[in-house]
Amino acid sequence: FFNPRLSTERQRAASLVKKNQTVAVFFGGVGPYAIEIAKHAFPKKVYSIEWNPLAKKSLLENISRNKVGAIVVPLMGDVKKIPPHGECDHIIMPAPDNAVEFLPHAVKWLSPKGGLIQCYTFVSRDNADSEVLEKVSTVLGKNIPFKIVFTRKVSDFSARMLQVCVGIKVG
Repeated sequence: FFNPRLSTERQRAASLVKKNQTVAVFFGGVGPYAIEIAKHAFPKKVYSIEWNPLAKKSLLENISRNKVGAIVVPLMGDVKKIPPHGECDHIIMPAPDNAVEFLPHAVKWLSPKGGLIQCYTFVSRDNADSEVLEKVSTVLGKNIPFKIVFTRKVSDFSARMLQVCVGIKVG
């Protein structure tokens, strides 16, 4: 899935990545987040993880066309089945339908010192902040120390629902 209307959101997400950080993009698709980060944030490495074999060809072509092959590492498969690298400083999860469910696995990709996870999700317009906290708390539980450092509206999904990006500091 690629939406050109989210270009500003991809730029904002990339702006939070610091120089020489290692990043994982879950549900990487054809690479819009990974390539934006590789070209503008000066990371050490960006893992782009995608299970859809149809996206693989386009991802590899986009990596080549954008000359980011030395930085972007495509990993094909289910993020729950790929062994976590445990070295990431930053994780981006741009699949609002179900990204929250994958938070425990994302934590395993973080370095031992922790890091920032940007997780996209849908919430009701009326209770956005409390709903975000409830979703994240339910999935991460009491065993994983975390702090929500921001909740940012990305777009209107419907009259009553918003797509938001939640910044979760772990560790």
